[in-house]
Amino acid sequence: MRGGAPIWITAAVTLAACLAVLAIFHNHSDSESDLIAQQHLKTLDVAYRSTIEMYRLDIETRLAAQVLVPSVTDLLAEAGRETDADRLAVLRGRLYRALMPAYRQMKAQGLAQFHFHLVDGRSFLRFISPALFGDDLFAVRPSVRIANRELRPVSGFEGGRHMPGFRNVHPIVVGDRHFGSVEISMPFEKIHENLVRLLPAGAYALLVHRRGTTDIVFSEQREKFVPTELHRDYVTENPKISRISRDFVQSPTARLLDPLLQDRADVRAGIDAGDSFAVPLLVGDRGWVASFLAIRDPEGAHAAYIVAYVEAPVLLLIERSAILRSAGAIALILVAAFAVVGLLRHRRKLAEERQQLDLITHAMADCLYVIDGRGEAVFVNAAALRLLGFEADEFLGHRVHDLIHNHARNGNMPLHDCPIFATTRDGRPFDGEELFVDKAGRVIPVEVASRPLIQNGTVTGSVTVFRDIGERLRGE
Repeated sequence: MRGGAPIWITAAVTLAACLAVLAIFHNHSDSESDLIAQQHLKTLDVAYRSTIEMYRLDIETRLAAQVLVPSVTDLLAEAGRETDADRLAVLRGRLYRALMPAYRQMKAQGLAQFHFHLVDGRSFLRFISPALFGDDLFAVRPSVRIANRELRPVSGFEGGRHMPGFRNVHPIVVGDRHFGSVEISMPFEKIHENLVRLLPAGAYALLVHRRGTTDIVFSEQREKFVPTELHRDYVTENPKISRISRDFVQSPTARLLDPLLQDRADVRAGIDAGDSFAVPLLVGDRGWVASFLAIRDPEGAHAAYIVAYVEAPVLLLIERSAILRSAGAIALILVAAFAVVGLLRHRRKLAEERQQLDLITHAMADCLYVIDGRGEAVFVNAAALRLLGFEADEFLGHRVHDLIHNHARNGNMPLHDCPIFATTRDGRPFDGEELFVDKAGRVIPVEVASRPLIQNGTVTGSVTVFRDIGERLRGE
């Protein structure tokens, strides 16, 4: 019995060590995956903000050239003084006819919401629904209230009586006279159109809080919205009406991820809080990032989410790396335990194997990046950024060869001649020494190991590990 005690103690210690290793590598893998998810969320945020700014500038130009002209401001001045309903109807008709050519151009470009408001916040003319007018907007439209009371332009997402939209509301002021305000608003289709151009292929949707849609829209507009399965407080445009919503709910990506996300407590908690967040997901042999970008209204209150489901192959790489490192570590622990119980002469071997465990544990000190089929970076680790001197947003989404491998020392080699890219594109591994160049133009000799990423028989990119060998070469 005395001889068996050390065996049970060793077994217990070994089991505890294995569990600890699993926990350590699992937590490390989760941390790396969360960093990838945050990078996706940041990319979505940058794309959204640049899109909003681009359209805001376009709308300001359009207003100055086509709308805020004397003939329009004269009509609004007269409408502001008029109290007779019949006379207001005549002025409304004149304004509608005067700006119909401009409105047709807006509709052709997807800007369907063109709306004039009086000084007191009453709706004067909705070009999308001319028969709906006279309702007080100050109570439900902060942008209209701010534009008319503070006499400054207001931009941002907001609900409305007819439809929610990405608003651009401008006070109409000529000299010292205030005539009301005008807005040109974009539907999500315009934002979606640009996001698809700027971001990786994926599924994108808009989830709007009920208080900005079904709680305030005209009753006849409520059928345009349906509840979303992700959260009871949010709605989306009816797929029977909206092509964007229909494409999203019918996409294989949404059908795969929606059931998983709606059952997760962290997703429900994130949406309840109204914060931006991103969730890494592994489904089978594929990695995904689900990003939820919180959209605020002009007063800073949470109003909606832009949801993006984008495939992230690097998550699978991180998971496999964690599994391999965990397996190696556990194997080493078992060997060590067997050596302790069996033969003390294996102590040296145990120490050597522990050193191998340290090497496995610290492998990520090497520089690493992942590219897609076009050669553009989809992931880069901190060690690579430190060595090359780039910020993450300067590296991700750019062609890596052009950033670090196209320089005078190698004859400004074009991408199609790049041995690293050409070899992995053909599905073969590359191992060798190359010259990279950092952001400041410093040429760095590196040792490179690159492996193709293959899915369903097709090369979808590659993962490259490299290290600076300048000091070694100088020593030689």
